[in-house]
Amino acid sequence: MKKNPANIKKMAEKFGLSSIFICMNEVLKYIDRRLSEYDAAEKKAQKELSRLSSENHLRVGKSNGYWQYYLLSAGGNQLGRYIPAGRRDVARKLAQRDYAMQVSACIARWRPKLQVARKLLAQTSRICDIPAVLDISAGRQVLIQPYSMTDADYAVWWQCQSYMQKPIKPGTVTHNTNRGEKVRSKSEKIIADWLFAHHLPYRYEQQLLLPGYGQCYPDFTILNVHTRQPVYLEHLGMLGDDTYAQGAVLRFNAFLRAGCQLGNTFFCTLESNTVPLDSALLSNLLAPLL
Repeated sequence: MKKNPANIKKMAEKFGLSSIFICMNEVLKYIDRRLSEYDAAEKKAQKELSRLSSENHLRVGKSNGYWQYYLLSAGGNQLGRYIPAGRRDVARKLAQRDYAMQVSACIARWRPKLQVARKLLAQTSRICDIPAVLDISAGRQVLIQPYSMTDADYAVWWQCQSYMQKPIKPGTVTHNTNRGEKVRSKSEKIIADWLFAHHLPYRYEQQLLLPGYGQCYPDFTILNVHTRQPVYLEHLGMLGDDTYAQGAVLRFNAFLRAGCQLGNTFFCTLESNTVPLDSALLSNLLAPLL
């Protein structure tokens, strides 16, 4: 997404440095990283522009809730020719070509400014990212493979992806979370609300195939935004029930055998009929994700 630091103070805050002073070397490192990103993205953009025709363009529309794509050609109908679903590769190439053009235009505009900023170590009026997926219309997002995504963009993209969720049978007692979804227990609501309040993307009861165990539905699949990898949280809420406890131990061991590391990529919260969930411990338990 586009960022608009208005002054050196805001740039310092971006790096997590002092709100009053910023080290010159840190400014240089930031600019160098951005220029390197531009160079890598421009190579990809120019490569695609060289192999994709620039004579045609893509028009995106929506009808009855479905995206529709049209081929616009020079001298043709201004509404374009409909591209059927069987030829979605045509739409994908056109969208990717348009995206490459956006990237090239962005780089052509901002790289000279960054180069001047680097040379003079002066404050720029604006520092702009390569167009991210979230800056592009939803109809094009489903066609484009972005060259780069910020962690924030990736988190939103991950959260918006559909997934196979364990069905909740009619008549099952549920609790509504602050995010507006239904969960099976008060403790799961507490956990879901904590994740939501701390801006941690999660999926409730997403289907997972564990090697040596089979299909299961971890209570929470959470995105570690720093690594862009999923981690799992199981709430073992009926440890007073022997049958439940035995199954929980088997599943716990299956996660570890699958390579999950306790406290890193796998977390557990515990509860029994006499010892409730201690929600105050969530901050300590999930600190690596914050």
